[in-house]
Formats: sequence, C-alpha cells, structure tokens
Amino acid sequence: MEWLRQGCDGINRVQPDVKCDFVCLDQTGFEKYQPADFRELTNIFMGHHVQLSEKNST
Repeated sequence: MEWLRQGCDGINRVQPDVKCDFVCLDQTGFEKYQPADFRELTNIFMGHHVQLSEKNST
C-alpha cells in the first residue's frame, strides 16, 4: 500500500487541481458493511487509510 500512497503524493505534487487518494478495501469489510455507492464505500473504508497513514508516519 505504500506504493499507492507514494503514487498519490507524487501526482498531488505535480498538479494541485484534483486531489489523488486511495481507498483500502477488503472483501470481508465490503461484505460486512455492504456500501450502497462509492461515497458510502469511501466513508466506511477511509478509516483504514487513515490508520495506515498514521502507522507509516511513525
């Protein structure tokens, strides 16, 4: 997942118009929460992304 974060960071450095980010999605969580649309999916799974980002910064 580190390469995803680095890729998004690189894109964001060279262009400020659209923020690039990623969502960590696992099958078990998807089946458990069954998001109805992409917005709901990102709301549910971005918490995993935040945890990974915090873990990588230490």
